[in-house]
Amino acid sequence: TSWGYAAEREWYYHFTFHFAHASVWHLAGNLLCFYILTRYRASWAELITAYLVASLCSFISPHTLPTIGLSGLIYALLGLRLAMSKRLSRQSVIRMLLIILLPCLTGKVNVLLHLSSLGAGYLLYHTYNNLMQISRYAKRYYR
Repeated sequence: TSWGYAAEREWYYHFTFHFAHASVWHLAGNLLCFYILTRYRASWAELITAYLVASLCSFISPHTLPTIGLSGLIYALLGLRLAMSKRLSRQSVIRMLLIILLPCLTGKVNVLLHLSSLGAGYLLYHTYNNLMQISRYAKRYYR
C-alpha cells in the first residue's frame, strides 16, 4: 500500500497513517473500539492528546511493513482512560485486556506501536496529574 508509515517513509506519514485502513473490516473494527472507548465522554483534549501520543510513538516503533489504522490512537486513548479511572470493574478490565491482546495475535500487527501508545498514554496522564498537584502545592506553600 502507498499509505501508512514504515521505516523508510517521510516524516509526515507518521501523522497521517491513522486515516488509512486495509479493508472495510479493519475500519469497522477500529471504529467499534473507538466507539466503546468514547461513548460515555471524550473531550477534544483527550482525542488530540491520544492522536499526538500515537503519532509520536510511531517514530520509536519502526516497522518494515507499512502501518495503517486507528489502533495506535485507540491504544493511547485506552492508556489515558486506564490512568483516569479510579476503580475499574473486573468486567471492564477483561474487556480492555481483550481489546489490547486480540489484535496482537493476528500476525501483521505493529505490536510495539500498540504497546508504546498504551504506555505513553498512561504515563502522560499520571505525569500531567502529578505536575498539577505539585503546582497546586507550590502555590499554597509560597503564598
